[in-house]
Amino acid sequence: MKKMLYLIIPIIVVITLVTDIAGAVEEKDMVLVKAGSNVVKVNYDYYIGKYEVTNREFVAFLNGAGVSAEGYYQGRQIIAVNDYQAIEYKKSQFLVKKGKEDYPVILVSWYGAIFYCNWLSQQEGLEQVYDNEGELLIEDISKAKGYRLATDSEWEYAARGGRDGNDTIYAGAKNLDKVAWYWENSQNQDNNLFLGKGVHPVGQKSANELGIYDMSGNVMEWIYAWESTSKFERRVLRGGSWFYNKYAARIFFDDRLSNLPDNMSFDNGFRITCTLLR
Repeated sequence: MKKMLYLIIPIIVVITLVTDIAGAVEEKDMVLVKAGSNVVKVNYDYYIGKYEVTNREFVAFLNGAGVSAEGYYQGRQIIAVNDYQAIEYKKSQFLVKKGKEDYPVILVSWYGAIFYCNWLSQQEGLEQVYDNEGELLIEDISKAKGYRLATDSEWEYAARGGRDGNDTIYAGAKNLDKVAWYWENSQNQDNNLFLGKGVHPVGQKSANELGIYDMSGNVMEWIYAWESTSKFERRVLRGGSWFYNKYAARIFFDDRLSNLPDNMSFDNGFRITCTLLR
């Protein structure tokens, strides 16, 4: 009987660990994307954020990781702290301006998105996916166990609704006004960033077939992809934003935009991804 108990206990511990990690992922409003194909193909299951990362979520990282008052971390400025920013530094900590908690974080660099993913992995006892230069610490991204940015294929596959998605121009509909904030409809006097227009709180428009919001419009999303083969070149952004016209909000590969990884724009944000743990 003692031998049987000795053999059973490790199995129970492993099952509990996997269950706890999966539960933590689901509690973060992440959507399971099953392997399959539409216009693009992904041959493994993964999770992707139901919403873009919000100011509320990002400020926890800024304070928890010890980011400087000027927005510097690991020798890089990862977030701009200025009049356009909904996050401010007061009384030795970062705070979100009242009413802006559920807006997507903006003015964040590609490195800021990378460091956020690593910090979140560390908080939950998962392996970090990137080094401090944004290089992968694992060769096969489908086997990475921590939080990360989506690849080009992962982002587009999810935006198109996964294996059961419809053939739409935008993420979730052919009618852009139904699913996206873009230049023509982004009036927002409560968050006037330019000419009475600006970013909106996450999840206000309709979701796509998978229940994911704002993959067209609101903020452009940093992903883990380069415009060219050089690691010193521009990083890719997908989905368009409140500041761009309807063409940028399309989910086609040819409509990708890009910027330098240190750039911090008032319409750049990101969402997180992680591979489904077995």
